[in-house]
Amino acid sequence: MSSSQAVWTALGAIAVLLLIIALWTLRRARTVEEFHLAGRKLGVIRGGLSAVASAYSFWVMVGVTGAAFTFGWSAVWLAIGIVLGAAFTWFFVVPAVRRAATARAAETALELVGGAGESSAAAIISVTSIAAVAALFGIVAQLGFAGTAVAREIGMHPAVGVALVGALALLGAVLGGLRATASAGFLCALLVIPVAVFLPLFGLVFIGPLNQLPTALATTGEGATALFGLRSGLDTAVLLLAALGLGAGICGQPQVLEHFLAARSDRAVRWSGVPAIAWLLIVLAMALVLGWVARVDYASIANPDEVMFEVPRRVMPPSFIALPIIAVLALVVCSVGNQLVVTCYGLLAVARNRAAPAVGLGRLRIVILLAGIAAAGIAAVSGVGSSRGFLLAWLAVSATVGPLVLLTCAGVQIRQGWVAAAARVAIALTLVLFLLRRERLVEIAMFLPFYAALLVALLGRKREVLGPR
Repeated sequence: MSSSQAVWTALGAIAVLLLIIALWTLRRARTVEEFHLAGRKLGVIRGGLSAVASAYSFWVMVGVTGAAFTFGWSAVWLAIGIVLGAAFTWFFVVPAVRRAATARAAETALELVGGAGESSAAAIISVTSIAAVAALFGIVAQLGFAGTAVAREIGMHPAVGVALVGALALLGAVLGGLRATASAGFLCALLVIPVAVFLPLFGLVFIGPLNQLPTALATTGEGATALFGLRSGLDTAVLLLAALGLGAGICGQPQVLEHFLAARSDRAVRWSGVPAIAWLLIVLAMALVLGWVARVDYASIANPDEVMFEVPRRVMPPSFIALPIIAVLALVVCSVGNQLVVTCYGLLAVARNRAAPAVGLGRLRIVILLAGIAAAGIAAVSGVGSSRGFLLAWLAVSATVGPLVLLTCAGVQIRQGWVAAAARVAIALTLVLFLLRRERLVEIAMFLPFYAALLVALLGRKREVLGPR
């Protein structure tokens, strides 16, 4: 079987699976709450795996693999930071989010942001608008990356690949809402595990047993096996802060927090962290090994984003190129679907705050469809699609939403205007640091905007600290 035939077969299988899920959930999404919050019935396994799979999308594999290929041993700190951040979110932040949402009867995580300030409607409008624009850019980057990868293997124009990936992502999001995207995310997360484990094994053929990898890695350059590379003390501090910031940022991802509001119980939320953290450990460990193997065997790879695809292309039969395509496609479909449902509902909720009518189910579906088509159109025309572009959008959303959610859950009230100011500082700092296009500044962008926004919000706090209302 050729690589194009294998990819077409994988696309067909995924499309059939998503269609079955969409039709199954369509009859169960008769109200806005059933559509947007899955009827608040997400369980431990489905909720946990869907949330973690959509948390970092394809970056958790492509980005970490590329970092291991580029930096060597020191890339392990990024993986450690992600795992610690996920554990902190699941076991400490999430219970507080659930309590705050229940106390305020919040239907979306973004409503908690407004609860931090005296002018809730204005805060929600400002933060939701900024987060929605950043999320849209992230969706464009994901569709562009996955669509280009698919099109390259099937011999089509990148726009065709983007259209295919966009259609798959919209299928569940439009018909079944969060119930469909969470179910698809659960299956996609399971699908990614064997792919993540299988890919590094072929690269190890030329190295030997796994315990030979450090010796082989040491031959690729000075500092390749050093725990912090050849970094100075300041650069090491930046790396560690970046790793922790990258991990903490998950608490600012609305599509992740929404899974916790949709859980059937507090117990389901707490225990969902166990499969989520286990999934992260497996995928991140294999991504690191794949990156290190590629650094040893295939140092000529020019683009770190292509490591996942180049290793099977160079060492495996042609049909095996479908493996990384399946993994990336699964993560992108899961993430984009969840983001579209959550972001579009958040935007309509803002409109509802400004006008009397409640959010209608038909209207919500239309907005999701139009937003998905617009994102796919932008991705097809602009050619935007890279792990760097996705990371920019992800960090922007995290820094905009995360600090405000944390303060709200801590019972901190912020004076009028400071909620929006914190969000604007977050997005401005993230954009400036990325646009300067220096690697060290990208690492700084992983933590500085988040903590700067947190500081601005704290400066605007009221003196008394109140519990969730």
